[in-house]
Amino acid sequence: MRVSVTAPPEDGRANEAVLALLREHLKLQRSQLALLSGQTNRNKVILIRGVTPQQLSALIEPQESSE
Repeated sequence: MRVSVTAPPEDGRANEAVLALLREHLKLQRSQLALLSGQTNRNKVILIRGVTPQQLSALIEPQESSE
């Protein structure tokens, strides 16, 4: 999944914006998402807790088809 944010990459603001965007679009709680790697890189690895791969696929697919 590819996302873009306008928050500046200062003091972790862009990383938090990415997590907030994912929480909103996937309808997840703050505790379900964590940034595993990529704190200072364009490419991020996000840990998603409490969701099966099938559930995650169902959450992502409708948004991809509307683009």
